[in-house]
Amino acid sequence: MEEFTAQGVDLSNIIKTLSGGDIGAHPAALAVAALTSAQEAGDADGMVAAAADIAAAVAAARSSAATAAADSEALAVVLHKAEAAQALVGCLPACDAAPAHAALAQVLRALAALLGCGSRELQTDFLQGGGAAAVQLVLDSHASDATLAAAALQAAAASAVRNEASKAALMAAGVGISSLGVMQQHLDQPEALEAACAVLCALTNPDDDTLPSSRWVLPACCAAA
Repeated sequence: MEEFTAQGVDLSNIIKTLSGGDIGAHPAALAVAALTSAQEAGDADGMVAAAADIAAAVAAARSSAATAAADSEALAVVLHKAEAAQALVGCLPACDAAPAHAALAQVLRALAALLGCGSRELQTDFLQGGGAAAVQLVLDSHASDATLAAAALQAAAASAVRNEASKAALMAAGVGISSLGVMQQHLDQPEALEAACAVLCALTNPDDDTLPSSRWVLPACCAAA
């Protein structure tokens, strides 16, 4: 390692432990395991703490300007292997059943942070875990709550960036129309308004260069907004 470093080789994305590819002891993987355990136990506080740890891990990986891209990519691999997106999506119904909705908001924010890594694998995990439908259920139940609506839409927007399959799934689930409804309902709430605009922009932006074209067009009422 010292020899390569002296030669100027970037080792930021290289495994440097004896455990090799075993991610079990990685802090992010431990946080996902704690989240799953808390969900199984119906522990809302535990889910909040674990979700916060996942979001913090993502923030830490993106905090260094010099190695942010490599660190985010490496962390995304860990989170993908740990099935973090599926775990967070699976916690949404349990958090929604909790007396207070602080847990639901925290899990949604962690999901948005995770999907913000820009990993197609994590976006695919989100879709395969029923993420689009889960986000729409939150919007169906809590569209009048600006905080929860914003958190749900932030996760939706992050899942749709440069991913045509996610755009299609969100549109089919009704998130496009729900975004317009949140925009109209919360014109005086900047966070909710910005999140709704982010979703509409993500859905209408043909930014997935893995496909020749976008397949979905928003209804005229959304396009006019």
